[in-house]
Amino acid sequence: MDGTEMRYDAFISYRHCEPDKYVALAIQKKLENYRIPSDVASKLGKKRLMRVFRDESEFAVSDDLSEAIMEALKQSEYLIIICTPRLKESEWCRKELETFLKLRDRKHILLVLAGGEPEEVFPEILLYEEVSRTDMSGNEVMIREKREPLAADCRGKTEKERKHNMELSVIRLVASILGIGFDDLVQRHRRQRIFRRNLITLAVVLIITFIAAQALYFTHRISEQNRIISEKYADIMASTSERLLADGRRMDAIYAARSVLPDKKGEDVNIHAFRALVDAEGLFTSPMQYSCSNILSIPTSIFTAEISEDASLVGLLGYNAYRYIVDTATGEMLYSYEDEISVGGIMAFDGSSGIYMRRPNGPLYYRDLKTGEETKIIDGDGSVYSIPGTTGVILLTEKGVSRYKEGALVYFVDNESLGKKKERGFFAQNLYFSSDGKHAAVHFLTLEMKDYVIQFNVESGEAEAYADVGKSIDAMAIDGETIVYTVSYDGTSEVGCYDVAKKEISLKKEIDGIGYVYACINKGNALVARDDIAVLLNVPKGTMRSFGLRSGCIRVLPYEDQLMLIDYGGDYYLCDDTDQRYCSLDDSEENVFNFFDYKNGKFFLAVNGESYITIYERIKTEYCRSYNEESSTNIPNGFADSEATEAFEKRICEKYGDMDATYIYSSGISTDKKYGYIQTWNRQVKIYDLADAELKQTLYDCDSYIYGMYYEEETGLYYITSFTTFVCDSEMRHVMTLHDATVVATIDGTGELLIEDVDGNNFILKRVSYEDVIKEADRRLDAYEPDEAAREKYGF
Repeated sequence: MDGTEMRYDAFISYRHCEPDKYVALAIQKKLENYRIPSDVASKLGKKRLMRVFRDESEFAVSDDLSEAIMEALKQSEYLIIICTPRLKESEWCRKELETFLKLRDRKHILLVLAGGEPEEVFPEILLYEEVSRTDMSGNEVMIREKREPLAADCRGKTEKERKHNMELSVIRLVASILGIGFDDLVQRHRRQRIFRRNLITLAVVLIITFIAAQALYFTHRISEQNRIISEKYADIMASTSERLLADGRRMDAIYAARSVLPDKKGEDVNIHAFRALVDAEGLFTSPMQYSCSNILSIPTSIFTAEISEDASLVGLLGYNAYRYIVDTATGEMLYSYEDEISVGGIMAFDGSSGIYMRRPNGPLYYRDLKTGEETKIIDGDGSVYSIPGTTGVILLTEKGVSRYKEGALVYFVDNESLGKKKERGFFAQNLYFSSDGKHAAVHFLTLEMKDYVIQFNVESGEAEAYADVGKSIDAMAIDGETIVYTVSYDGTSEVGCYDVAKKEISLKKEIDGIGYVYACINKGNALVARDDIAVLLNVPKGTMRSFGLRSGCIRVLPYEDQLMLIDYGGDYYLCDDTDQRYCSLDDSEENVFNFFDYKNGKFFLAVNGESYITIYERIKTEYCRSYNEESSTNIPNGFADSEATEAFEKRICEKYGDMDATYIYSSGISTDKKYGYIQTWNRQVKIYDLADAELKQTLYDCDSYIYGMYYEEETGLYYITSFTTFVCDSEMRHVMTLHDATVVATIDGTGELLIEDVDGNNFILKRVSYEDVIKEADRRLDAYEPDEAAREKYGF
């Protein structure tokens, strides 16, 4: 020592990058704020350490920073080095260490292990020391002996573990600086912390006791305020649940509502939250009804999309010319790349394991989504199609037809061999699959401008049929047995059916207008469509009928035993040769959809100009089951007793001066004759106690005519019925809503309710208790936790 005054207890040497910088700053703050245990402090004559030097906190930028650091090194008792894998890259840190070793011995150098392994990150000069030893001949020799420098380890696998190890590292550094045992200091630190905690606890207890003694008079008011706060918070979470459900985040909606509901029914149940939970669970959703299950977003408006055959993945093409591959269950973006928006992109799924894709002006590649490996398929142009119901794709090029699976070629058939006809060139126009993926048909055009359709076996690539159906094919569909097609000429259109087995056209009919560019076939029924009209055919019978569309057609496809037509308004038609049924998925009549598809039991809708796609699917629940024609008894409507209803109206109008007969839209009496309801022209339903004419409940935004109020004796619930049914308990609290459902009858013998949905489907409503709803929520949630993005966005 040269008598230099020690201004600093320690000098921290570190690389000025992360995580080194973060650890250095944390160590500095914790050392300078560390309170030395009182018994040690009394011996040392100080309660805290002196200042800890860290260059960024001590000096502004100067012309000669090295002199300032040299001076700080001289005035520091210890050197603390933050060790990470990149420490050895720092020439500056090396100089600081070498300089300090000239001033102090190795015992004054302390290491903090912040990353990597000790032998990799510790300075080599500290791992070895040259010492003098006597060899077997009695000569003095210098050898390198391995040394284990003093080190504190603040690494950890989790943030919690790293914070804990950081606290222990600081204590270890303090113990070294003060020259006392680490374990001893830990125990002193723990005793001091326990003492402070006990002191604080005692103080808190005394304060609480004092406040409780002073505030005994206000206990009831405080309790009531707490109840109000809890109730308001529950209302907020209920509204949050409704927002989450509207945004397609069903699990998060269940989580939000369940978080503010008790396990058992009692006075502290928030009815708004319970109603939101029932809606989120979808317990009373018709078995035939589709509900929003998820919403997937990308950073730009959606141009079009591709859906994998199992509906587990979606490839969203944005107007920014990027394709985004998204997991439909989690919303996780698996991959994105630049695509060609001008042609709608070139992309197809190979099951759920990989994609075939083409970047602008580049080759066609197969990309494995799990490994990220890419395999080049072709350099030239070509169209690629996912095979329905299985893995693999079919590739059409100017040379022929190829099948690939997981990036490997399965077979290739050139166009002329496939056609078995020596025309002057075959140019593939489009490819069509049967719904089971076993057959495919290619529409070819020759140099003589002739149209041909060649059907082949997808598994083997062998041709099955060769059909000359005429010129200008607009649309086509196959089922393996029949090829349905439309052609246009001279301002008219024609629909035809080609029999594959007989190898002849079995049906040909003229249809009105032109532009029938959509076609599908299923179970002997065929459907062709254009923007405003659809034509249905029964192929075996040769019959045909047509029907008009509410908005333009997006696509047609098989659906169970029927045919489905999807339009731009968020609606779809289910039809066969005898009937068609109009169904709606989207609540808004103003939305226009630029993408609408159905895959593996799920609907996918993309609103024009929006950056999200909505997924609809059926919610399976044991609380609703399809009606199997058991005997039932119609529920009487609320105005069956017209005299009693008129007397009720008159009494209410007399008692409430702001209401008269012109204000009433509908009215009635509950089936147990305990309550009466009045529906007003402003879409409100007011429910009154018949005994004293007191208003018990007001239901808002009821868009349809209320025609009954049924009392279910077994549950004590009231069902106020319109196209949507409102369910109230015996105290007229609105506990549930049966959306798009009407109570029409009771099942004889069981008394269960028969419900009819908006599409005319009947189902039976199972009785459910409060505890049943809670158990169902807990079953679904299990260990589920919303992600941080959802918590931050929705505030829960």
